[in-house]
Amino acid sequence: MNVMLTRCRRGMVVVSSKSFLQRIAQKTLVGQLAAYWTAQEGVNAWVNTQDVMNSRVDLPGA
Repeated sequence: MNVMLTRCRRGMVVVSSKSFLQRIAQKTLVGQLAAYWTAQEGVNAWVNTQDVMNSRVDLPGA
């Protein structure tokens, strides 16, 4: 994870289950990042797979 964070140039996309990050993984680095992003962006921090597949979201580097 540390190497991945230092390599981000345009942004980062984390693909995971929201409930997993909010429950089981909440104390991990990625769980804490998800909590921070949610606190900053609210519901806009999360997108669903259909929106990604149909290019309805603005992904970094896309």
